[in-house]
Amino acid sequence: MGISIIIPHWNGRLLAEANLPSVIAAAQRLNCPWEIIAVDDGSTDRLEEFLKAKFPQVRVVTRSRNEGFHAAMESGVANAKHALYYFLNSDVRVESETFQNILVNFDDPAVCAVASLDADKTPFCVPAATNHWGLLGVRYVAVPVPSRAMPVLFATGGHSVYRASMYREINGFDALYAPCYWEDIDFGVRARARGWKILLEPSSRVHHQPRGTIARKYTPAQIEGLRASHRWRFTKRHSPAAGPRAWVALALSHGLCACPPFSTRFKPQPHIEPQALSSRLVLQQFAVPAVKQAHATALRVAYISPTGAMGGGGEASLVTLLASFDRKQIHPIAVCPSEGPLATQLRAHGIDTHIVACPSTGKGLMNGALKRFSGWLRAQEIDLVHINSAGRTLMLWGAAARLLGIPVVWHVRVATKESIADKFAAAVASCLIVTSSYVASRFSKKRLGEKIVQIPNPVDLEKFSLKNDGTAWRKAHDLSGGVYIGVFGRFDEWKRFDLALQALALARKKEPQLRLLMVGDGPQRLRLESLAQRLGLGESLSFVGWQHQPAGVMAACDIVFHPTPTEHFGRVFIEAMASGKPVVAPKSGGAAELVGHEQTGLLALRAEPEAFAEALVRLAKDEPLRRQMGQAARARAEALYAPKPIAEQVLGVYNRLLGLA
Repeated sequence: MGISIIIPHWNGRLLAEANLPSVIAAAQRLNCPWEIIAVDDGSTDRLEEFLKAKFPQVRVVTRSRNEGFHAAMESGVANAKHALYYFLNSDVRVESETFQNILVNFDDPAVCAVASLDADKTPFCVPAATNHWGLLGVRYVAVPVPSRAMPVLFATGGHSVYRASMYREINGFDALYAPCYWEDIDFGVRARARGWKILLEPSSRVHHQPRGTIARKYTPAQIEGLRASHRWRFTKRHSPAAGPRAWVALALSHGLCACPPFSTRFKPQPHIEPQALSSRLVLQQFAVPAVKQAHATALRVAYISPTGAMGGGGEASLVTLLASFDRKQIHPIAVCPSEGPLATQLRAHGIDTHIVACPSTGKGLMNGALKRFSGWLRAQEIDLVHINSAGRTLMLWGAAARLLGIPVVWHVRVATKESIADKFAAAVASCLIVTSSYVASRFSKKRLGEKIVQIPNPVDLEKFSLKNDGTAWRKAHDLSGGVYIGVFGRFDEWKRFDLALQALALARKKEPQLRLLMVGDGPQRLRLESLAQRLGLGESLSFVGWQHQPAGVMAACDIVFHPTPTEHFGRVFIEAMASGKPVVAPKSGGAAELVGHEQTGLLALRAEPEAFAEALVRLAKDEPLRRQMGQAARARAEALYAPKPIAEQVLGVYNRLLGLA
């Protein structure tokens, strides 16, 4: 099986003198027939004479005028006589084994084309298909250098071998893409749609030093117009969804003036016979996420937080989730609007954390935040955006992501409606992850039902554990004997922690041994202290403030009490379960889903002090019941709220959105 090495030249005496000797030397090492064809593509520097005089081994094909890469290659093919074509740019130097190492792949009759590896391009990247609102494109993905030939979407026209029979069977590089750009990509998709193989051979190495041959003939505006025009032609041929949205994507990518029909620098768009059905599977197989998965390269996911503080359970849940991902599958990149405890905790877990200020929606639209966010997403090569909780963050970051064709997940942790964001979610969010049915009730099933996925928050089962010693915490805080009830959270009005104080006052009339620990702080602190004085709770109540290690305080409690009737999820419930503590709560909100009544705790039918007091008294009197419920609670936490399985559920959502499921 012989090989024809075809090299186009245009006013390239210096390039020929620098690179042709390496090509001749490598060809002479072959154990098969070979020829080198130099196509003089309308040169004006007497290139033909130079080549014939200095390189007699090279056959020169002369063209009267320069018509670009496509025409030059077709002239070379028309004069080639061997079963393989090696297309080689004039600014490429080959190594001694380049040709010899690549030819072994053609023992497989299904192989259509094989590319050589550009040793000067680092990091090593492979092409992957993108689809932005129906507009097709190619992005290069960094992957580990393979040890043997690997499948790729297409073989570059600058340093690859093509099987002549297959090349001719599908009419080679299509004149649709003359003079240059996208012809090799189009050929790759058409060849793969036939079931033929296209590979990259890492042991066949070349050194490509681009010298800007195209830039010598065309202006930057003309080159951008060519890229846009040919990308659109490729899209019309291979994309089933090319329409008005694809035009918008083309304008966003290349600028309005570069996009046909706005550009008048080139011929009008010809009729293009679509091949969408045969191409779709090829493009899906070599989409960016699929290429990353095939090469065990982690997906880059941006996690956008509306705050840099540890404002509540939403931030704690985010940290636990990100720390639980397999870094071989997900590379998490967190974004906070400012430095703070959240950024500190994320970095402590080894999570790449960026500070990017996020203005209000109105200000952001006025000061170019969309452009700034889009630029950041591009620079970080983000595959998916995950918005944590706040709908206002969805407005700008979500819009920036969707303008780039990046899927957006909105992780909704609260049931409180955000009228504008909730309506906006239907258009922007690819998926809504809700933490409970109570949170899901916030949205219209008719408008968003198919986008909603329910996944609970995870709890750190090592941090909140039966092994924690509560006795040590009690001694450290001079707490005497008794049955201790813990109330955990931020002292906000909607939390209704006043119900806890009223319930304690009633319960102590029957069980004086009851003690209440108020763990947290917030704007209602003074009001709660005043209420405690009026109720005469005295030493039976302790305000212990925020605790950096709440697991130790929870271990010191006998019962965890959360009276909030409208709790969205209630991270405190799963932390109590993991700690092996029975819970008292109202039978509403998140508690109704998380707490097993008479199994892991007691749920009051009414969020009233009397009902809560009755449940507290019952548990205070029955230590075996508390122990039984605590054991059942721990088992429930391990079964339903372990971080790794929940991270797998979230990864499943990502895979589905990225076409990997």
